[in-house]
Amino acid sequence: MANDPRLNTAKTAVLNYWVDIQVAARGYSLPANIVAGVVAQESAGNRKALRAEPNYLWLWGDDPGEKLGRPPGESEATEWYCQRLSWGLMQIMGAVARELGFRGDFGDLFEPEINLGLGCKYLAWCFKREKGDVFNALQRYNGGGGKTERTARYAREVLDWAGEFE
Repeated sequence: MANDPRLNTAKTAVLNYWVDIQVAARGYSLPANIVAGVVAQESAGNRKALRAEPNYLWLWGDDPGEKLGRPPGESEATEWYCQRLSWGLMQIMGAVARELGFRGDFGDLFEPEINLGLGCKYLAWCFKREKGDVFNALQRYNGGGGKTERTARYAREVLDWAGEFE
């Protein structure tokens, strides 16, 4: 990894958030290098990373407007659309953020403290569901409960990245 300039650029970008990563990881008893690996794999350290996931099915709330108190002027359709986007450093799904208790404006998910906090909260939940198994927790973080070759490749890539932050 160390000889590829693109990877070095991503590593440098992730290291810009190293203190924030350590604080968030510590708050959920997670290894900081694993969290940094997720950040590197998910966003290459770009806090403004945004990805549409139009086929994401697990939206949160029957009536997001009532339940979540969407900001004035935001339509119900916008709420549903934003739940299908992955946001920021850890590419947390909007729906997962809502499920974890986030009630703010979705744009706030670009803030490193908020994004890392929610991402670590979700990753810690994945670790708990997988009884502390790092590889399986990373697969769950990426693909829900399904364990496929795609999620296994993701877990291996995160672990490769994590080695860069030891």
